[in-house]
Amino acid sequence: MHDRRPNGCHLDERTYNQAGARKPRTRKPHWSEKLVVVAENSGNIKTGKVIGTYVPFQTCPIACPFHPSKDGGCYATEGMIKNKNVAGSLEANVERLQPTLEQICDLEVAGIDQSRGSKAIRLHIKGDAPTDWYASKLAGAIERFQGRGGGQSWAYTHAWRDVPRAAWGGISVLASIETEVDAHAALSIGYTPARVFPADVWHAQREANARHGKLASSWRIGQDGVLWIACPAQAHEYSQKTGTGTQCKVYKETLEHRSCELCMMTVTDIPASKGIGIAFATHGTKGTAKAAKAVKVVEQAEGLIPPTALNRSRRANMAGTPSVAAAEVEISQPVDLGPEIDSLFVGGREHVGGFEK
Repeated sequence: MHDRRPNGCHLDERTYNQAGARKPRTRKPHWSEKLVVVAENSGNIKTGKVIGTYVPFQTCPIACPFHPSKDGGCYATEGMIKNKNVAGSLEANVERLQPTLEQICDLEVAGIDQSRGSKAIRLHIKGDAPTDWYASKLAGAIERFQGRGGGQSWAYTHAWRDVPRAAWGGISVLASIETEVDAHAALSIGYTPARVFPADVWHAQREANARHGKLASSWRIGQDGVLWIACPAQAHEYSQKTGTGTQCKVYKETLEHRSCELCMMTVTDIPASKGIGIAFATHGTKGTAKAAKAVKVVEQAEGLIPPTALNRSRRANMAGTPSVAAAEVEISQPVDLGPEIDSLFVGGREHVGGFEK
């Protein structure tokens, strides 16, 4: 039997009930309401298109030399990330809404649980996981994500002193460190270290390895130092113009355009037992100088920067201070990293952005 409804359509009762059961509209939170961002199409020229998570700086350990409270040049305080409609409003929203750390964690986990597809996921493009239970919840979310066909995951943490490596589960996580001493400490508890080096060290190791301006793929500082592998995506920066170089993750590779995935290999392929760390140059735009200054302060305290590389007042303050001196990088000899890693240093533009000489 047909029935005429007010909208003029002739529908039977069953069809009418289905049509009338409208789905409630879901409204995306405005930037002023967001506490966490899980972006399905994050990334830049270096990373390629990945899923990215952003959490507020309140999750970051204050010990980080790049922390915004120290005006340390954290790359997440500049560029697109600082825009309110990306992730620049998170801190103000935290101050206004006063969420707990567990609520922030739950929001990040919920965002990951809603993600679909095979892309890799870069955790904490902004922010950190400051506790073991936070890292464990992320590990569970990533396990579910990969169970749905999701790709690799990777992250960096300044909370490695407080969060056991095991809490991160199958996430490839690197300990963000600033000194050789901390690099060895991170290795001793199961983390692969990642370290930002100032320009002095990049230049010294390049000259010491006699590569004629070509960035060496690895080096040590001192005979017993960590084996630092230069970030291939920085050593062979991707060029949109030529379509050559290296990105963290791409899905259509060519001989001159490839995925690096080095930071995604710490779970199985480059465990801490190998004594390998990944070296980065300061990167970003306006914050690069601030970050380089923050690194130099740490490097000076460690005795890595020779007094001759400093201005007059700083040389006076270091009078009589022993120095490792950047020239000691020449102790490094070419190291066979294996064909899989060595292949990352073939093709592309062979320099670290901003440090070519």
